[in-house]
Amino acid sequence: MHRYTEGSFLAYAAAAPERAFPAYATIPDWCVISGMGRSKTYEALGRGDLRAIKIGNRTLIDVAPGLQWMDSLPQATIRPHGAKLSNTTA
Repeated sequence: MHRYTEGSFLAYAAAAPERAFPAYATIPDWCVISGMGRSKTYEALGRGDLRAIKIGNRTLIDVAPGLQWMDSLPQATIRPHGAKLSNTTA
């Protein structure tokens, strides 16, 4: 399995657009693919949100279901800097 860095992963994806992602990815590779950090990745694995297999000492994340899980997450609500939450209780 190739260890992707930000630049090498983008080069891999550009070279093979029909299969931009590997079927399984190591934790560091999943972090590049998904944008998640290591800690949040392990938390998601612990909750069962991500599927993984073990081969020896290596943990490999099933990429397609992981990306589907990420697509199912709610959209972020971003407030402008300094904006206050409106008080909706009367």
